[in-house]
Amino acid sequence: MPFKFYLYAVVGLGVIAGVLAVIYSYNHAIARAKALEADVATLQSTLAKSEGANAELVTRHAELQIAFEKNRRERNAIATKWEQSNAKLQQALRQNPQTAAWADTTVPAAVFDSLRNAASAGGNSAGKATPANGPTAANPPARTDWRD
Repeated sequence: MPFKFYLYAVVGLGVIAGVLAVIYSYNHAIARAKALEADVATLQSTLAKSEGANAELVTRHAELQIAFEKNRRERNAIATKWEQSNAKLQQALRQNPQTAAWADTTVPAAVFDSLRNAASAGGNSAGKATPANGPTAANPPARTDWRD
């Protein structure tokens, strides 16, 4: 057989091998593209769920920020009122000897009991003060000094 025949056969086989390689690469690329499309669909679904959860968290965060700011303002208002009341009390103790003498007296346990019972009438089932919520005749208060 002539050399040309072998040459054509080798070139033909090379072309066939090249075409088969291109077809294989094309099929592999198509399969990879389909797998990537499935991954994209999964990721889009996950992203949509995450965005919904994120939106809920952002809304909740905003609500908590509003509640926090309201609480902060209320605490500041209470602190301001307490400071004003304390300043008035200190001023009264400094300026009025009778008030200072009154503040230096010990309040009898019976008076504390009476006040605690009145204050806690709705607070516990028996309507009586307990050591947990204040002094009683059995648990008298320590001397209270109204001065700073």
